Amino acid sequence: MNHRPASQIGVTLLELLITMVVLAIIISIAVPASGKLIELNQAKSVTRQIYRAIQFTRAEAIKRGESVVLCPLDKDTGACTSDWNQELMSFADSNGDGTRNASENILLTVPEIPAGTLQAKPGFLKMVRFNGLGFSPGVMGNLTYCPRDENTTPTAIRRLIFTMNGRTRWAQDKDSDGVIEDSGGSPVSCSNA
Repeated sequence: MNHRPASQIGVTLLELLITMVVLAIIISIAVPASGKLIELNQAKSVTRQIYRAIQFTRAEAIKRGESVVLCPLDKDTGACTSDWNQELMSFADSNGDGTRNASENILLTVPEIPAGTLQAKPGFLKMVRFNGLGFSPGVMGNLTYCPRDENTTPTAIRRLIFTMNGRTRWAQDKDSDGVIEDSGGSPVSCSNA
């Protein structure tokens, strides 16, 4: 029942305070949840970009009928390094030496990862090279994306697995708990990446 005269329009102080408390509760619930969503979307975006670069490199090797390399680029020397957090480049390796020479064109570059890190296994992995048939002889391993925050949700960790037959696949969540597993069925974490 409304006890206010028809000429008065507005809200009481009590109504305003109740509205503010409800709004504060909703915001306190929504903000942490949106942070995890942003982290998850960033992880997906970074790993999809790297996946596309690997697929592009393989397709170029098949198209050209020659060796094409994807590797992290040392900006100072222009050589491949084992630090996968650097800018990545794909180049036609015409002479097959795994080093980019001035005559070998850069086909694609992928900028440095804006947040998080890429961990390569084996740790000495300097490049993924595809031959003209699309195979990657001598290269078997994975790249694991770990968000920067050590208290990250395990669902934001992503892993790309590549094999000598040239195929790249995503690590899977086989037990449907939202966390990907390694080949032994153990959850992948950034400490065991």
